[in-house]
Amino acid sequence: MNVMDYACKCRFQGKTFQAPPAILTVCRTRKSADQQERSEVKIEETRLLTASTIKKAREMADINELRNARYMLFESHISLEDADVESNPLVKMLKSEQQQLLQLMKSQEIYEKQGRPFALSSETSHDRQRFAARGDVESLRLFATPRMDKYLKQAKSFDEDPSKPLPSVDEDEKEELAANPLAPIAGAISFYLQLAMKP
Repeated sequence: MNVMDYACKCRFQGKTFQAPPAILTVCRTRKSADQQERSEVKIEETRLLTASTIKKAREMADINELRNARYMLFESHISLEDADVESNPLVKMLKSEQQQLLQLMKSQEIYEKQGRPFALSSETSHDRQRFAARGDVESLRLFATPRMDKYLKQAKSFDEDPSKPLPSVDEDEKEELAANPLAPIAGAISFYLQLAMKP
């Protein structure tokens, strides 16, 4: 079934590239018994379920049902132990996130001061799929990017020695381009390859 027609254009180094129009087609087939769900899908389902649990636990803790909130988080944490994709780094981060929130729900007072802000930051991070610092920053790297890590390293270096000059944005871009020259056009190349391989 044809779902939509679309066309796109992108700019790279001042030049505009127009992609040919394409049709998005959805083909549904019956899933055979030997087909397995892709691990990426399982991981995303696990992440969404964890995010939902954090939100529900926070809502319970907000109305002084801390015991039920902790129980819900604990049950969710146990289910992560049994996940088929437990070895995935994202699942390890989700487990760490839940453990930290459980620690911050030991009492209503601790929850009000530290647990609630932690939970709200987690919810925002999951909803927007953006990095948000909370808790143990080293173990909770959900949605962190290499560029963010680089800038964090530069900020720490500046804290240690403010007289040391920081690289400019242009210098950062040149370094990234030297490390991966195809990065700026990888998306376009992938798009055209997929288009060329379509029957």
